Amino acid sequence: MDTSVLLFETRAGRLTTPDGAWQFAIKEPRPPLDRWVSKLWELDGTAPPARERELPRGDISLIVNLEGRHAVVDATDPRREHVFKDAWVTGLQERAFLTASGGRAWLCGSRLTV
Repeated sequence: MDTSVLLFETRAGRLTTPDGAWQFAIKEPRPPLDRWVSKLWELDGTAPPARERELPRGDISLIVNLEGRHAVVDATDPRREHVFKDAWVTGLQERAFLTASGGRAWLCGSRLTV
């Protein structure tokens, strides 16, 4: 197969820690698609409840929740979370935000260029 015609280059792996196990795949587009999509990814695994800070990146993300719980923590009240059961889009961010997850998670998404 001539790989020069493929639109994506794939990296995949598995991470196992005492807290859980994850499988992941990252696909980086080749020209001409790389003008609009900077990355496609998939994550599947389990982990204890956690919050992660997402820093501004200068791109737009589309995240599809295939299984599990994924939420964004309210910026004004950290006790409140906005749960996204199906999908969500982040626009260009001026500041960091927190995501919350835990247990079983199966997510896929894309980072779109501006």
